[in-house]
Amino acid sequence: MKFETDPAYFLDSIYNGACILDDELTVLFWNKWLEAHTSLFREQVTGKKITDLFPEINVKQLKRKIRSMKALRSHTYYDAGTDGWLFKIKSAKFTNSLFEYMKQNVVISPFDKDLNYALVMIYDQTRLFETQKKLEESESFQRAVFGRSASGIVILNTDKSILTTNESFRKMAGSDEDELKGMDFERFLSPDHTELCRECFGKLYSGQADSVTEDVKIQMPGGRKFWSRIAVSVIFDQEGKPEYIVCVMDDITERRNFLDELEKKSEYVQKILDFQSNIIIVTDGEFLLNCNKSFLDFFQAKSLDEFKSKKKELSDYFMKEQGLITGEDEQGWLEEVFQNFRMGVDSKLKMRDPFGAVRTFQVTFRVLPMTAGEYIVSLSDITDLENYHKILRDANRILEIIVNERTEELRKTNRMLESSRQQLEQAQQIARIGSWEWSGADRKLSCSDELYRIFGVDKTEVILSDKHFFEMVAQEDVQLLRTMVSEDTIARGSFDEYIHINRIDGERRILRVQSRIRTDAAGYINILGTAHDITEIKRTETALRQNEQLLSFIFDFASFGICLVDQEGSFIRFNRKFSQLLSIPEAALKQQNFFGLFPEADREKAHHTTEWKHELENGKTLDLLVTAGAVKMLEEEDKLHFIYSIADITEKNRIEKIHREQEQMLIQQSKLAALGEMIGAIAHQWKQPLNSASLYVQLIEDDYDFNELTKEKLSEYVIEIMNQLNFMAHTVEDFRTFFTPSKSLGEFSVRRALDDVVALMKSSLEKHKIKVSVVTEGNEPDSIVLFGYASEFKQVMVNLLSNARDAIDAKRLSMPPLERKTVGNIDVIITETDTEVIVETKDDGGGIPEDALKRIFESYFTTKGDEGTGIGLYMSRMIIENRMKGTIAASNSGKGAVFTMRFPREFL
Repeated sequence: MKFETDPAYFLDSIYNGACILDDELTVLFWNKWLEAHTSLFREQVTGKKITDLFPEINVKQLKRKIRSMKALRSHTYYDAGTDGWLFKIKSAKFTNSLFEYMKQNVVISPFDKDLNYALVMIYDQTRLFETQKKLEESESFQRAVFGRSASGIVILNTDKSILTTNESFRKMAGSDEDELKGMDFERFLSPDHTELCRECFGKLYSGQADSVTEDVKIQMPGGRKFWSRIAVSVIFDQEGKPEYIVCVMDDITERRNFLDELEKKSEYVQKILDFQSNIIIVTDGEFLLNCNKSFLDFFQAKSLDEFKSKKKELSDYFMKEQGLITGEDEQGWLEEVFQNFRMGVDSKLKMRDPFGAVRTFQVTFRVLPMTAGEYIVSLSDITDLENYHKILRDANRILEIIVNERTEELRKTNRMLESSRQQLEQAQQIARIGSWEWSGADRKLSCSDELYRIFGVDKTEVILSDKHFFEMVAQEDVQLLRTMVSEDTIARGSFDEYIHINRIDGERRILRVQSRIRTDAAGYINILGTAHDITEIKRTETALRQNEQLLSFIFDFASFGICLVDQEGSFIRFNRKFSQLLSIPEAALKQQNFFGLFPEADREKAHHTTEWKHELENGKTLDLLVTAGAVKMLEEEDKLHFIYSIADITEKNRIEKIHREQEQMLIQQSKLAALGEMIGAIAHQWKQPLNSASLYVQLIEDDYDFNELTKEKLSEYVIEIMNQLNFMAHTVEDFRTFFTPSKSLGEFSVRRALDDVVALMKSSLEKHKIKVSVVTEGNEPDSIVLFGYASEFKQVMVNLLSNARDAIDAKRLSMPPLERKTVGNIDVIITETDTEVIVETKDDGGGIPEDALKRIFESYFTTKGDEGTGIGLYMSRMIIENRMKGTIAASNSGKGAVFTMRFPREFL
């Protein structure tokens, strides 16, 4: 097939697909883009039916699109979101694309002036849809993070009032969303940290920091106090002004307590190390991490950092003698110690003291518990011992060997005892159980280190005795303590009691004291016992009881009814308000089944949030809002129980009904507001038929004067005059119908309603030289229906078309006279998908100012100055959203404003 102009000249150079089809869907041209994406070359496809190349094409739909194109002499479309694709083409990035086949927008246009051929343009939208899907997944992920985060998250307004919270924060606060919403966030801060938080907010507002993290004390409304690490950041709007504050909170009370305790223990351990006469260091084999006072004294340094500042390794001080640790091993001096240990050889080294004397040290090491490769190394000064050995070595070699063997055995025994002691101390420290032993022979009390920590006593300053026990035991438990060491208790052989102590620092603790009593061979009584600090356990138990009492109080005094039922509907518990709302005495209510209280038609909805009409004995009917939730009880985890809350919303529903009636009145008033303009339209439409009727009357008079009036002419004139009068009557009827309030809901054709509106405004639009085009996509025009009040939908369309007309007129005034004819088009596009009906109105009137887009649907907001009322678009939104359960949105295209109305199918 030959064309007047070679299509390849301009279609092969574009970056989208293009082909030309005739009425029988025969391919007449196939451009290079389609060759590249389908692997079908122009010579292969030219002259073939497109359905032979792509059998999956919906032939009826494609032909209908081409017929529509010819009838309208304009473009028709396939939408990627609705239809997916026209030609089933593999995605260009198939190996990693979210979609197997290319998402396509398709535009079908006339190719020649006689409309014999259709130009089909294919636009690849795959990347756009991939981006959209990823954005949806990202938004879903962010919602999940907010809702399920273990950290408490609070969104604040700029005045620090709470906007919303997540579940974790509500659990921290012990409150629900409604109680927290609107509260001042500073109410949760300890007075000691209020000013600190204000400084943080100031830094964020001024831009000095993007986010701030601080540890603060929190005081919840229920009285709970705890330490929290709070991270705060500010979300700014497009103008750079603070819009929201985001706070993320974590309870770090246990962490701070642990760190405080760890710091105390570290100080205690350091004191023990400093008390030792041996040189003791902590090292990882490469660096010195800690040391005791003996180490610093030996090297005449005030601190470990001062020793390191000399930039000498510890091994640099070792004397290089055979058989000693010298530090010459490539892996370090500690590796030499390890090798000696593996070979069973003692490790020794020599160093000069500050006075120049050579000192010999025995090196021992232990792996530091709960560390990654750290060791505690002891350098025991054995110089005197070595000298003594040297004196006696020649005289008594055999005795030396025996002594050395015995010494090694004692070392091993000491190491085993030390290891056991450390393990016992660690176990006691973890369990907070201290041990003690009272010996009757010397009347001496021996206590473990953990018992000193429990009593808050420094072992280096005070040695605990039975006298301290009696002094620190609370006054009310002194007699109990005496009973624990009485003859009866001794005869029984054990005791197990709870006592209270008052520590030196003033803190009161609760101990569980247990013991075993035995008598040795000499007749002396010995008591071995433990003291378990259960203060935190008791405090937790008390807190649990208080929380239970608080929840019980909230349950009983709530302003709405609450009940707990089992799976069969039997009442387990309900509050007084529940009984009062139903007007059923509590005793009688306990005998009833919860599900039996529901009207039979509503029982299937009992496990969901629903409204329930409950008729009282006095004949009055209440509207109740029922909210349901399922829980598992600790003692019956295999069974579900249900919590229901009921609230009386009778008054609320009554007010909403009044509001709906007022809304209907406002809609009718909006119609009347347009009455002046419509009357002008009537006058304009009557002008031509009145002139025509007047002309025919004059013709009758002229023909009569000239004796040319025949019966046939008179009859013809009468018919024409009646036609004009009927047209005028029809016009009045159309306007009367439009201004009659709608009385019933029902389905109506979108296309017919639009045709009525266009006909109604025809004269006004023609006067302003504006062309309105109504296009239906997806199905037959009359088959697309909406559910609602047809007259109200028409009113919305009148508002939109009137606004578009005014915008076009305003734009023309700002244009040179010769260019004004280039604008004046309004397109109304009706699209039906599987999920919704979309009605889109586009004009070329220049669009809506960006600063007005967000407020365009507010009541009494207008961009027309004194000429506008600000009611039209506000009422349009009320009708679409409240009356027809749809949505309406405004945006700008390249030419003008776009109003998009969407009506979900679930409401049609």
